Amino acid sequence: MIQRFAISPLQWMRSPYGVLDRALAAGHMTFTTRLPVMGSCLVTGDPKLVGEISRNPSLIGGRGTEALRPVVGKHSLIALEGERHRIHRSVLLPHFFFGKAATIDRITGKWADALISQIGRNQVIDTGEFLARITLHAIIELIFGDLPDHRHREAFESINLWKSSFSHAAVLFLRFLHVDLGRISPWGRFLANRAKVHAFIRQRLSEVRKTPDGSVFSQIAWATPERGAPLSDDEIVSETVTFLLFGHDTTAASLSWALTHLLADPTASERAWMEVSTVGDEPPEAFPFLRSAIEESMRLCPVVVHLTRHAVEDTQVGGHAIPRDTRVLPCTYMAHRNPQVYDLANEYVADRFLGDSTRYRHAYFPFGLGERVCAGMPMALRQMVLLLGRLCRHGRFALVEPESIRPTRKLVIIVPSGGPRLRRVE
Repeated sequence: MIQRFAISPLQWMRSPYGVLDRALAAGHMTFTTRLPVMGSCLVTGDPKLVGEISRNPSLIGGRGTEALRPVVGKHSLIALEGERHRIHRSVLLPHFFFGKAATIDRITGKWADALISQIGRNQVIDTGEFLARITLHAIIELIFGDLPDHRHREAFESINLWKSSFSHAAVLFLRFLHVDLGRISPWGRFLANRAKVHAFIRQRLSEVRKTPDGSVFSQIAWATPERGAPLSDDEIVSETVTFLLFGHDTTAASLSWALTHLLADPTASERAWMEVSTVGDEPPEAFPFLRSAIEESMRLCPVVVHLTRHAVEDTQVGGHAIPRDTRVLPCTYMAHRNPQVYDLANEYVADRFLGDSTRYRHAYFPFGLGERVCAGMPMALRQMVLLLGRLCRHGRFALVEPESIRPTRKLVIIVPSGGPRLRRVE
């Protein structure tokens, strides 16, 4: 019998990790509850049930992302379902999921070296903000190619300005705030800044329609799917926004957690530094310990707490009835801390993911599940390993006031409070 677990909406908005820790402490790996916006939900971290959910055709993705529609639009992979979702993936995956590793490494390394080299000894940085600068510069160049400096800067500044419009989750989640009173209102600023980003993308689209330039953006604009209509201008804008935002912010957030965990563990930190020192200037595949340390951090602190599946008809999960139009949440956080799957489930074990990690199937899914797995997953992992390696190569860093670091919500993702703050010590 699946039990009910009451969740305070305010606590869920403020600290989902804390809420789920209490559920786990009470022995609830699977429970029903009611959540803000989503209503009645089944929440589970049980790998058997997660596997069932991923295979159940009556449970579909897309409809659990209403709060993000004003950001990514209705044509994003995050929101799409069915045949149109498959067509979009067929156009986008060759560039992002199966993208050219050497190009990803070159561009990411270029921006990493340029910005990390500017950090002086004893200088303190907000890690999340610093890493987001690197990853945003990199994703702009990966998508649009080598733009003239003023155009690249225009894209970077307009995206950052727009992001500042919805730095607080309430702007997206609370519908009564969706009132456009121009620049004096949060929603008015959001819409105005969004329009600037869209205008930049549409201008580039017009340019590459006239003169293809070989960039990823140009190739997407000219792509002809094997079946179905090519992507419309609105669809290309929506997908470009998705990759510009989620192609850099979640990577920076995940790597911020990785640094938080790694630098709090002196043995693991020294091992990471030694791997970089020994291996030298090699591609990310040459750093298995760095990758394991990052994957272990994503296990402990996944920036996306849960996935969402919507029941399009009455169905069942583990014998539990799921009525039509209710939600099922495969819970990343609980699955990753399942003591039946992981030894020392609540501890950071940096080398846990060395060797074969297939034993964690349906118990480890920081990038999603099945056909809705993140299209940028391989790119994000490469970038995180490369960036962590570059930081180690440029010097040594220490956490500032590590005891004060707490999980905090940043829109739909969970990040370490304060960035965290790092000091370059040598």
